[in-house]
Amino acid sequence: MKPNWQNRTLWTGDNLDILRGMNSDCVDLIYLDPPFNSNRTYSAPIGSEAAGAAFKDSWTLDDVDLAWHGEIAEREPALYGVIDAAGLAHSKSMKSYLIMMAVRLLEMKRIVKKTGSLYVHCDDAASHYLKMLMDCIFGKTCFRNEIVWQRYGSHNDARKYGRVSDRLLFYALRGATWNTQRLPLDDETVARNYRHKDERGALRRRRSTPAPCRVEVTNTHGEAYTISGNSRKTGSKSWMPRSGFTGPREGEHRGERFIWTRWGASRSPTS
Repeated sequence: MKPNWQNRTLWTGDNLDILRGMNSDCVDLIYLDPPFNSNRTYSAPIGSEAAGAAFKDSWTLDDVDLAWHGEIAEREPALYGVIDAAGLAHSKSMKSYLIMMAVRLLEMKRIVKKTGSLYVHCDDAASHYLKMLMDCIFGKTCFRNEIVWQRYGSHNDARKYGRVSDRLLFYALRGATWNTQRLPLDDETVARNYRHKDERGALRRRRSTPAPCRVEVTNTHGEAYTISGNSRKTGSKSWMPRSGFTGPREGEHRGERFIWTRWGASRSPTS
């Protein structure tokens, strides 16, 4: 379904009301940065345009709509079971927080496309409970990663290791396509490990067999493939494949595994 709103629209106010007004199956990506249930009050810096404003990140049953209880229990009994268990295991505050999150996550499940994905920013105050919540809503098989990122170099916390990290819970629906993200290698790593070259650029040898001559290599783009056939020595004792490649075999795709072949006698490459 097409969105009933313009791209890059900015809303203010309670996002639950905004979510309930959106069409279903119309969003590709959701990044959610909700309250963390940190039991703290955050005030805007003095001198800023928002000076005097404050946000209380602590939750009680008075902070949630009683209608949400019945809505969750009726639509998602397993989900309500998780929320109720969190209230018994942790606190009523955690139960209230999860109720607030659950009604919004249910709407996000409705509006995200079958090929979409969702990232939720949280910390260790509630990340374990949020994962159980999202497993119930999106399905445990849609969980992809818990990404941990370090916020500080060090943190002095009394009687425990420093709390220096946050989490991103990454969920992707079953129709989503994963696009591998790669960073270029630094010059020192390439010079040290990728001492050979072919038509596709610098590469490193992973493993070889003498007969028939087959060499498994990886290039700086992260592509792994096998070179087979003749080889030759150079003054630096490195090996270089001869020309005459036939290219990837039929049915294999770029970025996956390639088999390159060459005419010539089989001989072990020399390093």
